[in-house]
Amino acid sequence: MSLEQALAIPLASGRITLNNGRIGISGKLLFELNSDKLEPEGRQLLKSLVVPLRSYLQSRDEILMVSGFTDDKAIGQRNRQFEDNWELSAQRALTVTRTLIEEGMPSSALFAAAFGQEQPLVANTNDQARAQNRRVEMAPVPKASKAAQAVTAPQ
Repeated sequence: MSLEQALAIPLASGRITLNNGRIGISGKLLFELNSDKLEPEGRQLLKSLVVPLRSYLQSRDEILMVSGFTDDKAIGQRNRQFEDNWELSAQRALTVTRTLIEEGMPSSALFAAAFGQEQPLVANTNDQARAQNRRVEMAPVPKASKAAQAVTAPQ
């Protein structure tokens, strides 16, 4: 089964994108600006992804990297909850990761990563561009090989 096949329904609805094996979700669908509190529509979307993603990952012996990204605007004075964009992107990735686990994804099947403003999709030239850069992406990655696990296992 391909990733496109596994995610056909959410892809058709336009609520996610798929580009080079990376599943993209707009930040505005998941979170309010400068927030890590998941929106109800975002929770429903994540819930709908659990079964197809779990099946896909199991069939491929892969795990899911959940990555948070922000735009280049500094966290405002009004929001003292986050030190900077790194922290905001990390908290968003953790929120999505924890939600997927709550909705049935095995915790061993995913991990969170934060990129802050460092990997924009487009140049941060205006509000529309910045909105594109505020996102969460999920990408299947290979599990560590059995040999690598044996080398690092405690003796």
